Amino acid sequence: MVGAAFIPGASIPQILTVLQDYDNHKNVYKPDVRQSKLLEHSGTQFKIYLQLQRKLLVTVVVDANFDVQYTLLGTTRATSKTYSTRIAEVANPGKADQHELPVGSDHGYLWRLYSYWRIEEKDAGAYIEVESVGLSRSVPWVLAWLVNPLLESIPRGVLSDLLVATRRAVRRWPT
Repeated sequence: MVGAAFIPGASIPQILTVLQDYDNHKNVYKPDVRQSKLLEHSGTQFKIYLQLQRKLLVTVVVDANFDVQYTLLGTTRATSKTYSTRIAEVANPGKADQHELPVGSDHGYLWRLYSYWRIEEKDAGAYIEVESVGLSRSVPWVLAWLVNPLLESIPRGVLSDLLVATRRAVRRWPT
């Protein structure tokens, strides 16, 4: 799934500052991001932790680790590639007995998550585009008629929320 937005008056440094402020993602991207933390940073490479949440028929919460690589393509373009390295479903989120289910022994809502950002500064602002690829276990055919349309709408909603939140955070950034 791919989504795009234009941010008037925005610059590459402003956008990268927002995207790379991983400790603050829990504020910028809530309620989808419940917790966020920068684990490691070296040059243009980041290792991060996010606790992600999505509500639909059920609330799904996962703990996820990602590797992120940023690339500057001149002064007006940048890209990033984000790859999940570990995803574990969280049982009983927010409760005293909250715990991770063993990786691979969960409901399979999300096995892997990859995202690709493309940013271009032009037309007195910046265009941001994000492509997201999520892998999940297939749904039993008995439930497919109900669940598949919902699963397909989740990426659309996630991308829309992600772009709107990014735009809002960048526009609040001092020029």
